[in-house]
Amino acid sequence: MTTILEAQPPADPMRKAMMVAQNSTMATALMNVGGGYVMGFGFSLFGSMISAETATQSMGAADFFRYSVRSAHRMGVSFCFFGFLFGGIEVALEKRRGRKDKWNPTISGALIGGAYGWRSYKYPGLAAGVVGGAAFSLLFEKMMDWMGFAQR
Repeated sequence: MTTILEAQPPADPMRKAMMVAQNSTMATALMNVGGGYVMGFGFSLFGSMISAETATQSMGAADFFRYSVRSAHRMGVSFCFFGFLFGGIEVALEKRRGRKDKWNPTISGALIGGAYGWRSYKYPGLAAGVVGGAAFSLLFEKMMDWMGFAQR
């Protein structure tokens, strides 16, 4: 029988690094960067392929594809930034509050929605952004819970 006082074998450096990354706020936020970019790029590229804008109808195939990829990149960067902020704020709230519940993403969504709304429409945008961001985050969290993907 071994006790706590006996010498333990040294921890594997790779396992130690993975544990630090798993518990890090920055690592979680950076994972959201990649996911946000792929999601924004994909949504925008798919949307541009099925849209019928009059400005793009007169373009050739190569110009249309170049335009679509450029706008998809811009949308990907925007989603990337949103994901970074959302993930970072959510994990920071989890650590600060000491709980992992549905209110962390809801508060995070409200803060980011309010910031995006303020940037566009000042006070009306702030109010709509807070309510919309919180509602969307809460709805998304409920959906994830219903599907069995909740992390609690």
